Amino acid sequence: MLGYIGSLTFSMLLISPDDLAGYLVTAFFTIINLLVTYLIIKFLLFKPAVKFMNKRRDKVSADLNDARNRKKEAEDLLSEGKVRIEKSTHEATAIVEDAKVQAEKQSGEILENARRESMEIISRAHKDIDRMKKAAIEEMRDEVADLSLAIAYKVVSQSIDENKQRELIDQFIGEEFEGKDRKDA
Repeated sequence: MLGYIGSLTFSMLLISPDDLAGYLVTAFFTIINLLVTYLIIKFLLFKPAVKFMNKRRDKVSADLNDARNRKKEAEDLLSEGKVRIEKSTHEATAIVEDAKVQAEKQSGEILENARRESMEIISRAHKDIDRMKKAAIEEMRDEVADLSLAIAYKVVSQSIDENKQRELIDQFIGEEFEGKDRKDA
């Protein structure tokens, strides 16, 4: 087999210069065709493809940056919302505490006013009772005086024994009270 390869190489060296020139021209045109094809493909296919890939890479990069920015904004808004909620919670607690204090204060004022009014009512009632008591005593004095005068008149006008005198007093008192009851009715 080595003999065959060696004879093949030797026979190639024995190519005529015209044949060799034809092969070289063909090889030269083939290389030029390949370069032209490469340049055409490069400008028509590779450059647009590379341009498309670069645009796509830039868009993906911009989208990633936008997503990062939005994520950062969302985190900022979330932390701001948490701060606002915490602040609102504190404000609500303060409002509730203030309302409790106001309610206790109003409750105390209402109780104090009620105590004061009840004391005034009791004081007025005591004054009314004292006044009515004095009026009743005055009225009783007047009646006792009238009764005494009437008894004295009857005693003076008749001379009577002790039983008769008691009977007259009871009768007179009975008449006086019946007369008062009739006047009141």
